[in-house]
Amino acid sequence: LFMPAWGKLLDRFGSKAVAYLTFGGVALIPLLFVLITPTYWWLVFVIQFFSGAVWAGAELVQFKLLMDTTTPEKRAAQAATYGMVTSPGPAVAPLIGGVVADSITGVLSGIPLVFGISFILRAVSMFFIRTIPEAKKDHHTIGEVVHTLPAVTPGYEMEKRILVFAKKTGRTAFKSA
Repeated sequence: LFMPAWGKLLDRFGSKAVAYLTFGGVALIPLLFVLITPTYWWLVFVIQFFSGAVWAGAELVQFKLLMDTTTPEKRAAQAATYGMVTSPGPAVAPLIGGVVADSITGVLSGIPLVFGISFILRAVSMFFIRTIPEAKKDHHTIGEVVHTLPAVTPGYEMEKRILVFAKKTGRTAFKSA
């Protein structure tokens, strides 16, 4: 839903600007959840909508930065390494959060403490954005990058390619070769 808009912003303003915006939004999400009370239960929907919007941009900018900072020869290996290194976080973080919420007591404890720690860690990570090199002018736009990867090409584009192939070769989807 939001990825096309983030893609246009990436193409127009570059990865770093969008990274600051989206990662800043992602950092705010845990703090927003602290606002939810039995009276304001409906905020869950607003916060989840906001969360989906900023996470879409964050995932897209991470992907674009990965594509822009790797060479074509090493891209597959570095993308696999990125996935391997980042995958344990979403599995382990909730376990650590549960232990922290149950075992630390004080002025701030329980789930609000975990949300506070999550906000701080996410906000601190934004300082590392400045160390990432900005893409050169001759790099592809995010649209070109996405459309060169068959696994993530939207169905309509794939359908157009199949029809063009069928027209060039004289084959249809219903004829056998």
